[in-house]
Amino acid sequence: YVDTTNRADFKAIINADMRPFFQLSDLNNTNGLMPHPLWLKIIFQTDRAFSKNELDIYCPGANLLEVYQVQNKDIHYGFGGQEYRSHHSQEKFNKYAIPLKILNHDTQAVYLKMDGYGFKGLNVQLVSRRHLIEERALNLFENRLEYHYWSGLVSILFFLGIFFFFRYLQHGENYIIWYSLYLLFLAIQLLFQLELNSGMLIFWNRIPYELAFRSVNAAVTFIFFFYYLKNILDITNKDKLYMLYRWSIGSLYFALIIITILNTIRYLFRVPFSEGLLQMMYFPATILSLWLGIRIWMRRDKLFKLIGTGMLLVAIGSLLMTVVLSMGFRGHFHLIFEGAVLAEVIFLTLAIGYKEKIKSIELIQTQQQLLDVKSENLTIQEKLNAELSSLVEQKSQDLLEKNKIIADQEKEQLEAIFNEKIATAELKALKAQLNPHFIFNCLNAIRNLVQKEDNELATEYLSDFSSFIRRALHYTETKFITLEEELELCQLYLRMEQLRFEQGFSYEISIAENVQVDFIKVPPMLLQPLLENAIWHGLLHKKGERKILIRVEAQEEQVICTIEDNGIGRKYAREINGHKKEQNSMGMKLFTDRLKLNNRLLECKLDYQIIDKYENSVATGTKINLFFEL
Repeated sequence: YVDTTNRADFKAIINADMRPFFQLSDLNNTNGLMPHPLWLKIIFQTDRAFSKNELDIYCPGANLLEVYQVQNKDIHYGFGGQEYRSHHSQEKFNKYAIPLKILNHDTQAVYLKMDGYGFKGLNVQLVSRRHLIEERALNLFENRLEYHYWSGLVSILFFLGIFFFFRYLQHGENYIIWYSLYLLFLAIQLLFQLELNSGMLIFWNRIPYELAFRSVNAAVTFIFFFYYLKNILDITNKDKLYMLYRWSIGSLYFALIIITILNTIRYLFRVPFSEGLLQMMYFPATILSLWLGIRIWMRRDKLFKLIGTGMLLVAIGSLLMTVVLSMGFRGHFHLIFEGAVLAEVIFLTLAIGYKEKIKSIELIQTQQQLLDVKSENLTIQEKLNAELSSLVEQKSQDLLEKNKIIADQEKEQLEAIFNEKIATAELKALKAQLNPHFIFNCLNAIRNLVQKEDNELATEYLSDFSSFIRRALHYTETKFITLEEELELCQLYLRMEQLRFEQGFSYEISIAENVQVDFIKVPPMLLQPLLENAIWHGLLHKKGERKILIRVEAQEEQVICTIEDNGIGRKYAREINGHKKEQNSMGMKLFTDRLKLNNRLLECKLDYQIIDKYENSVATGTKINLFFEL
């Protein structure tokens, strides 16, 4: 009896006008998909009495199956089928088997309700419980090769997925987590074949509507793959591959939406359609993926070659399997796609290894460049020291020889010239000492950023450091630069220190309108030691807001450059530094020595004043006034 109303219950079916089964010829034209429930009445007689649950009604492949058994006035009800969860089925080891309640050998009548959508073939058997168990074990033995094949394939994918998940937790690269999700969902997708060949209830046999969920899972799996593709190849909207990538992943999202709608219509409204229709939804995505794989493979980079090869293999395999299934062929054609997927996984894993190798090489090259810069600066320092030593020795020898033959007046004149040259040499030495002192600190900061794997910040710092070094080396042989150039150098230095100063600080440079900083001449690199002292001795241990103010203003015949911080003050800094006092005061010592030599050699006379700021007997920072004569 075919229930065209979809609402008939068991009591109505008992009194329904049922026809012999052979008269239902229209069942053969449904492609295994029926829009209405089918009721069967089966009459049989047992040759002996059976215990409860010793016999089963077994209907392999049934979608939704209900069994009603009438005995005297009692009605025994059972259920099972593909769309029932296994733990709701009455036979834990087989959800297509429903136990019967038979206690005697009388003639029995059993009513079966088959919900027709998704039903493939009519095969109803009356079997014993022991027979089902033995048949399951026999099938597992006969299909052991396929069982081992699927077990190995699924295990490999699960292992790789979990491995790359922990790899992501360690390195935090986005393409690794997308690849991990792709492998795990792919393993879940192929797990169905393992359950099908072994009869085990692992995942798919435990959930309802497994066909619908498998078709959705397939789309989600390859969406994860495309996100992996975008991240590992750094495909941006400026890349020529970007539009093709968007069309490819967009077609997958479209297929996912259409498949979800079709499955909803199929199960809610009992509209029959074949599994091949679901497969055809992936056809546009497969074609676009094939073309994207060709475009990627055509790139000369080895990383693109590896990924492009894997994509071409899986796209061709998917295309062949889609065509074969849509034409209705049956057999082990799934091996085409699975073999392509396994080969693709190998190439994609090799691509990740190659990507990690490239990053490692780039990191080593960056570290080597930093070491080369440090070595070059040490060489420059040694060369300058050697030149200074040679100059002093040579001039001393000349002075001793000339002292014997010249008069006192000539001697005083020569001594004055000698003192001037010595002071100039000392000034060069102080400049050479200043640069390595600062360069050493900067290289340490860059090394720390590289060790923390903060490559973006390290690159930004290295760029600023290169600009600073170029200017500093350019000013090495220059006696004077403009105050404007000195302030630009200070701003570059403060920006660098902001990048490596973990607690953070702000700065402000204020220039009065009546001061023409581009006409005022100052010795180069004069203010940098004062700023370094303010940051690392004044602000380092300061809690709360940290700020440095550079102010330039005119007063009578002088220009005053003020460097002011709101740090902990000199007294507290000395208490904290303790035995490091001599080392920590290097910047201030370099400043005072250079100031003295400049006043001796140059016409420009400079002076400075240090003011310790207090508020209610509490140190609130340090203020340094530097006076330039106009």
